[in-house]
Amino acid sequence: PYYIKCDIEGGDALFVEQLLRSTQRPRFVSFEATNVEDLAKLLAAGYNRFQIRNQLMNPDEIEPVPPREGKTSGMRFSHYMSGLFGQDLPTDRWIGFSATAKLLLDWYDLRARDPSLAPGWMDIHATRV
Repeated sequence: PYYIKCDIEGGDALFVEQLLRSTQRPRFVSFEATNVEDLAKLLAAGYNRFQIRNQLMNPDEIEPVPPREGKTSGMRFSHYMSGLFGQDLPTDRWIGFSATAKLLLDWYDLRARDPSLAPGWMDIHATRV
């Protein structure tokens, strides 16, 4: 596959474990972030560029014009949808492992101190460069 979006409530870690054991890995993957360990497993699986995306912010997402993945859909995403993926994600937001881990840890810390300041949930998008 070219892209896999995992959305198994409570089972995202199983997906990451399977991906780590697989010899065939898609160019792009995304799943709900639950811990930094899963991010480290992606790195071990060969993924080295990441974006974390707050799914609650999907309604603010705008497809690039022209699209880099297929055709323009004209879709307005809700926070219940996966949103943009792969090459349609903002190209300037792909970052390395350390920066991604720090952002995740900062978000988890803020959420633990005051959930109203860190609403939503984060998806990790990963690719191999």
